[in-house]
Amino acid sequence: MDPLTALSVASSVIQFVDFGSKLITNVYHIYTSANGVLAENLDLEATTYDLSQLMIRLSPSQHEKFTCNTKEQQDLEDLVLACAALASQLLKALQKLKVDKDTKDRKWMGFRQALRAVWSKKDLDEMAERLAGLKNQLEFHTIVSLR
Repeated sequence: MDPLTALSVASSVIQFVDFGSKLITNVYHIYTSANGVLAENLDLEATTYDLSQLMIRLSPSQHEKFTCNTKEQQDLEDLVLACAALASQLLKALQKLKVDKDTKDRKWMGFRQALRAVWSKKDLDEMAERLAGLKNQLEFHTIVSLR
């Protein structure tokens, strides 16, 4: 067997073992959790929910007298709306990764949700990163508007 082919096969085996170990670990954590969800997803959901509640309070629709007189106010409103929309999207994605604790075949459902969690981890991380960036922009705009 030529060395490049051997290296390719070894690399594929290592990737498969890595994927399998992540999957088995996730299945175990989901099955043993009281909520039927991975702890990291539970933390992300709590943080995102808290942020979405803050965005609701900052939303212009909550303040009927609120009008955007300046570009800064319009930018702030746009950030609030973008942040709220992304938080809602992330919460929906996290909700799909939960296992119903009353399901009859919790082991099988835990396996399926663990597989989905491994497959969707990159997307969840990207959404969380974008949400953190929007939150940072919102904080910066708020600080600048206070001066």
